[in-house]
Amino acid sequence: MSKAKRNTTGAVFAANLKKVIADRGLTGRAAAEIANVAPSTFSMWLSGSAPQDLEAVLRFSRGVNCDFQWLLTGKKEPVVLPDISELYDIVDEANLSGLFLISAKRLRLKNRK
Repeated sequence: MSKAKRNTTGAVFAANLKKVIADRGLTGRAAAEIANVAPSTFSMWLSGSAPQDLEAVLRFSRGVNCDFQWLLTGKKEPVVLPDISELYDIVDEANLSGLFLISAKRLRLKNRK
């Protein structure tokens, strides 16, 4: 098993992780249990090692109700989803009209180049 790399992402992650566990009053062992990782792995994260198991980080962020992106990067940018018409062609579907005229459109993925 290779050692996790230390880098600036790991340092930001470690600082945010320390803040979250302090704010929640957690021990390292309890936090490791939430992430479902070994206490030694959690300790490496706290010392600045970049996490290799992002699913464990996601489990932890959900378990303590903190933003996953912020936890890893220190930034919380709004998620901008594309307009649905940018992804799909909207097609009339006459078979779905009924007693209470319901207009339904079928979505068909656009050809993207």
